[in-house]
Order: sequence, then structure tokens, then C-alpha cells
Amino acid sequence: IIRTRISNAVFRTTFIVGYPGETDEEFQELCQFVKSAQFDHVGVFTYSREKDVSSGHLPNQIPSKVKKMRYAQLMSIQQPISLSKNESLVGKQLEVLIEHKGDKPGWYVGRSYRQAPDVDGLVFVNSKLDKLNPGEFVDARITNVMPYDLIGEA
Repeated sequence: IIRTRISNAVFRTTFIVGYPGETDEEFQELCQFVKSAQFDHVGVFTYSREKDVSSGHLPNQIPSKVKKMRYAQLMSIQQPISLSKNESLVGKQLEVLIEHKGDKPGWYVGRSYRQAPDVDGLVFVNSKLDKLNPGEFVDARITNVMPYDLIGEA
């Protein structure tokens, strides 16, 4: 219902796969949820057993191989969703917070309101005329996309 009322709403979440006791059925339910929810951004991490944490002593620890397979499966579900969401932005203008210079002259790296810092994709901005500065907001027209990142021109 939010998407029908707020057209530019963005939904993101993060999941941990392979938590002790996680069943195949529960994991498949998570996969179905990700398919139906159509999140803009999803972060997936594998559970990491720590000896000084109570969950590290729980029974039914999930083997590393299974955790890695679950991670890969969930990301393979989300990747085309993220790509489709990004493709819908081509030709649109987004306000981008410049975070730093890119690797090539005229290129900068930033993020829009759609991207959480350090966990979601980035916006790579080309500015042929102006030097951009970290902390500056610029309007960028999205010209191309990758599954998780956007490419635009200032």
C-alpha cells in the first residue's frame, strides 16, 4: 500500500542466512518472501559463529557450505529485482551526495536517497564541466545501470 501512495518510496532490508536451526523450509519461505516483496535493495550475510555469543552454542549449526549456497541463492533471486528497479531509473534525474572522486578523471562516487551508506549500491557520476566536491549535492541524470549501481551525468 505504501508504494501506491508514495511513488518514490524505497524498500531495503538485510537478512542473515544460516542461523543455527534454520531449516530448508524456512529458507525457502524467505526466498518466496523476497520474490513477492520486490525490495529495492537487499543485503544478505551468512551467520558467523562466535564462541562468546550465546547463538554460537546453539544446536543445529548450519554447515558453511550450506550457508554459502543459501547466500548465493538469495542473491540470485534479488539481483534481477534490483536490476529491474535500477533500469526504471534510466533517464530520470536524482539528487546525489558526492562522497569522493572516482578512479578516472571527471568521475565521482556518491549515493542518492535510494541508497543506504556502506550497504547499498552507489551512483557513479560523470561531470565533464564542473569539479565536484565531497559533501556536495548534484543533480545527475541516470544514463546506465548495473544490478546494484547507477551511472549518471551531472
